[in-house]
Amino acid sequence: MKVLKNNYPETLEKQALENIEVECENCGSILSVNNKDTHIGWLGMKYVTCPCCNKDTSVEEFEGITVTAKNVNFPTYFLYTDKEQRSVVHVEDDRINKCIKEGIEYFRLNKDEYYWFVQSGDTIVIVFRYEG
Repeated sequence: MKVLKNNYPETLEKQALENIEVECENCGSILSVNNKDTHIGWLGMKYVTCPCCNKDTSVEEFEGITVTAKNVNFPTYFLYTDKEQRSVVHVEDDRINKCIKEGIEYFRLNKDEYYWFVQSGDTIVIVFRYEG
């Protein structure tokens, strides 16, 4: 179906974002992407994987998700380095997820605190209170 005249202006923005151009943050390639090409990544933002360099690039034009205690998932929503480059004890993802939830619970019990952290092996988890 093709719309000949749109009487609902709020859908114009959605249509405009169906295909957008994005410059790869790593190699500078120009990509034509739509929302179906993206995945959720660091901070719950939308990302696309560049087919030229195989690195992720953020796509701010598409709405991501809000990361909460209920949907938190390491490593999906977090920045981390390649564990193969380390020579220390690796901490499993399940343990990291427990630490993140522990930090969130700490803020629920300590209303005046604004940061919490724990470190072990190859991992440091830092949680900040954001009131924005």
